[in-house]
Amino acid sequence: MKLIITIDTEEDTWRSYNHNSYTLHNVKQLPRLQELFNKFSVKPTYLINYPVATDSAAKSILKEIAQTGLCEIGTHCHPWNTPPFSEQRNIRNTMLCNLPPELQYQKLSSLHNTIKNNFHLEPKSFRAGRFGYNSTVAGSLNELAYTVDTSVTPYINWRNHFGPDFSNSPATPTIIRSSNPTAISSNNILLEVPVSTGFLHNNLALANKIFKILNTRIMTVSRLKAILNIAGLFKQVWLSPETNTAKEMIQLTKILLKNGISYLNMIFHSSSLIPGNSPYVKTKQDLDIFYRKIEQYLSFVADYQMLSLTLTETYNIFLQEQSDPNLHLK
Repeated sequence: MKLIITIDTEEDTWRSYNHNSYTLHNVKQLPRLQELFNKFSVKPTYLINYPVATDSAAKSILKEIAQTGLCEIGTHCHPWNTPPFSEQRNIRNTMLCNLPPELQYQKLSSLHNTIKNNFHLEPKSFRAGRFGYNSTVAGSLNELAYTVDTSVTPYINWRNHFGPDFSNSPATPTIIRSSNPTAISSNNILLEVPVSTGFLHNNLALANKIFKILNTRIMTVSRLKAILNIAGLFKQVWLSPETNTAKEMIQLTKILLKNGISYLNMIFHSSSLIPGNSPYVKTKQDLDIFYRKIEQYLSFVADYQMLSLTLTETYNIFLQEQSDPNLHLK
């Protein structure tokens, strides 16, 4: 079993797309979070956006953690606060994949070079803000020598939010080979490491099929989820302490492992580290529960002799396994 933890490291304001300035108080809580990870010998990947990459206090905190070798710093693009700003400000354009290809590349290049210059490292891993990812974004990442993307959310359709449909996307890492002759990344390969999502049902394919049929033919997503959750059938779960309990995350992990999915990718937002910044952590009590869920889950996976990986380490290990089918790492 391999555990990857990816944290969207960003401004305090949750889904506010029209601000011209941002606060980053949540980033000051990263050392506390890192202490918990260190307790379980877990190495997270902090995916940082433009406000974080340009803030002196945030840079100091993240640099100190990164210099210990206990984390990776990658890229997280929020189009609405990443220059250049030539698009209209609206909900549709908060999805990077909806912007013209040239503007996509300009924003990615701007953020990439800002991280490179301010942190003195070459980021290799990426997640699109609001999961606004498509093949055009992948091509731009390849041109910038990224090796890993983690924007795909299997079994999730974002079309109602002007985004992509990942409902049929695989839940295992997938190698994407670029046909772009100008791409400079290793062997023109981009590894997609999806977020771990699924259902509380042993047959994920069946659960997904039923979920999609009911969704498209009978009722809205929110109504459908409510009915299925009450019935205890096909509950959709994320490997995230923001949306699910430790018990549900553990149950999802067992189901994913039964389905041959050994790369598990936990996700959450740094904004959840301060009460009131995100819809998932509203009070001090919520924050205590949030940390407790992470600790309970890490205690569980420790019993599986997990291999903790950053995204770039996942790229190296996965490609090594593909070249040597007899290699098995826990």
